[in-house]
Amino acid sequence: MPSRNCRKVAGSDTRTAAFAIGIDMLVAAILVHVHFGFFMNWLGKEKGEGIEFDLLVWAIALALILQGGGAFSLDRVISAKFETAKLKN
Repeated sequence: MPSRNCRKVAGSDTRTAAFAIGIDMLVAAILVHVHFGFFMNWLGKEKGEGIEFDLLVWAIALALILQGGGAFSLDRVISAKFETAKLKN
């Protein structure tokens, strides 16, 4: 059986990984980024980064949680095999 990291690269556990990344960025936003405002430090002239990037990551994580890994993900292949097995029984 492949390791967990290999399965995530292959598209398995997409929703779980997206949820974990979303929580990680939530903690980073609350503990670090919220003190620097909204916008990122694009020019490098100010100290710290805002929560703009965190919002982008949350949106991507939410999309992955709702939609999954896509048509070619390992999640979809496995669930399709279970569906065909159910139909045969």
